[in-house]
Amino acid sequence: MPNDRPRPPRSQSSSGRNDRSERRPTRGRDGDDRRPVRGRDSDDRRPTRGRDSDERRPTRPALTAAEQKSREVYARTGGRRTEGTGAPTARPVRKKVEWVDEGAVKKTARKAVQRGAAPRSRSQGDNRGENRVPGIPRSDRPLPSDISRDVEKGVGVRQSQSTTERLQKAIDAFEYERYEDAARLLQVLSRQLPGMALVHEMAGLCAYRQAKWRTAVNELEATRVLDPSRTTVLPVLADAYRALRRWSKVNQIWTEIKDLSPHPSVLAEGRIVAAGALSDQGKLAEAVRLFDSVLNVPKRVQDYHLRQWYMAADLHDRSGNIVEARRLFARVMQYDAEFVDVADRLSHLGPVR
Repeated sequence: MPNDRPRPPRSQSSSGRNDRSERRPTRGRDGDDRRPVRGRDSDDRRPTRGRDSDERRPTRPALTAAEQKSREVYARTGGRRTEGTGAPTARPVRKKVEWVDEGAVKKTARKAVQRGAAPRSRSQGDNRGENRVPGIPRSDRPLPSDISRDVEKGVGVRQSQSTTERLQKAIDAFEYERYEDAARLLQVLSRQLPGMALVHEMAGLCAYRQAKWRTAVNELEATRVLDPSRTTVLPVLADAYRALRRWSKVNQIWTEIKDLSPHPSVLAEGRIVAAGALSDQGKLAEAVRLFDSVLNVPKRVQDYHLRQWYMAADLHDRSGNIVEARRLFARVMQYDAEFVDVADRLSHLGPVR
């Protein structure tokens, strides 16, 4: 049944929609009090920097084939070098190295013969001038003119400066007992200057200090062939042969040292090495007899006298001659109470009677 109730007429806007402006103020798009729009159609919009901006950035030129390849390699390897297979190498490990200045190297020829014989004294101080190896230039001074001439003659004028700098670095590393660093530099120098005795001597001493006996023998043998006047290498060479248990070579070099009549310190070192070799073979009586001629007290006692007396005392102690061992240890302690472990050795043997 149709509804005959009259309905109130609807007020319609010009657009045909309900006019609800009387119920709430309009703050939308068609409202008079609407907020200013800050979109693209706003008059106070910010200047755009997009594609439609008048101030466009200049277009980048296309990458060349080489640049494209470079970017691909960098993206794959991270900028590191690659091996032959194209795979990136491992990232280098950087180690923090702290150098500790422990003073100059002790006289290497003297230290060499003390490996199994008389240890070095603890009271020798830290005087660099006294502890350098004879025949090896100082690291804090320019190379002597004769060595500089040999370098220039060996490599030529163009490479003489770089070679000289490398040699000075090797001398500095050797003097401060950085034997591995010195050996790396000397390996290059031995190829550049195969006829320089100084390079072979330093390489041999570095090898000796690292217990590389065969390398030490080869380098020191080359040294005495190139420069027979370098007699200080003979005790070191003999002790390297001793470490290799080549007794005949030790005896041969000891005989050569006696025939050359070198400086008394070199002769003392040769005697200590020869006695140590005899002791290693169980020939203690023969080793003791090598010191019979050097047991007298000179007017001026030197360090090499103390080392010979200490070695003789040690041999007497091992032979069972406690009285003579005690007497010689006491003599060493009289001139240097801090010489190696002489105080302990003497205390174990008891006082001199």
